[in-house]
Amino acid sequence: MRRIITFFILAIGFISCSSESKSNFQNSDIYGKWNWVSTDGGFAFHIHDTPTSTGNSIQLSLSKDNTFSITKNGKEVVSGKYELTTQKSIYSGETEKYITCEMGENKETLNIVTKGIITIDDKNKLSISDNFNDGVGSGFVGIK
Repeated sequence: MRRIITFFILAIGFISCSSESKSNFQNSDIYGKWNWVSTDGGFAFHIHDTPTSTGNSIQLSLSKDNTFSITKNGKEVVSGKYELTTQKSIYSGETEKYITCEMGENKETLNIVTKGIITIDDKNKLSISDNFNDGVGSGFVGIK
């Protein structure tokens, strides 16, 4: 009897475990349009791009059907699918939300991060940080 109970507990434990990088989830907070406000980071924190410094207005749109589009100065420059997963963050050490926007063969210089740890704060601000040492992160503000 003890073996059956032990086996049952172990079976439940194995079933409930999942791969950290492949756990899909839904998060309605990210859906919508986001205006790019800055990209910062890099080796010795040397990257500091903004719409003013680059002369570019960039908007990221994330849809419920896992599609995205990016417009630059009012013209769509790339669109495709995005995937939401979780990954261990180098910043917090915890498992956090991770987005990957499949850019394909896009050659357009965008000055934004489209793959990384994604966070949204209460003030309708979204950030995507590439999850690398000396990495780069982009900040966005939601459009109402």
